[in-house]
Amino acid sequence: MKKFFSSLVLAVALSSCAGVTANRPDQVVYAAQGAYNSALAIALEYKALPRCPASTAICSDASVVKKLQDADNQAYDALVKAQAVVRTSNIGGYADAIAASAAKAVDFFKSLTSGLRTK
Repeated sequence: MKKFFSSLVLAVALSSCAGVTANRPDQVVYAAQGAYNSALAIALEYKALPRCPASTAICSDASVVKKLQDADNQAYDALVKAQAVVRTSNIGGYADAIAASAAKAVDFFKSLTSGLRTK
């Protein structure tokens, strides 16, 4: 019985963490930071590949690398601004708008990295 109860408590505790939703501006910004970090890792791996046309099976296209760099710059700048706003007290409704803007920039950057072959 103790084993069952312990398992039940653990299952409830884990399930409560599974559905975390970013509602406040600071939560949106820090969720976007995590997504940005993941996208950046993929973009850097892609950029490190030999340039096409290469004799390797996988290569990076210079125009794609340029698009990635531009999107990275926009997402990074938006995140820096949003982090500064959400760390400030009395931020008002502006925080919602800037957090959403940062999340949108990161989503675009992430969309460019999805589907890139790096290995």
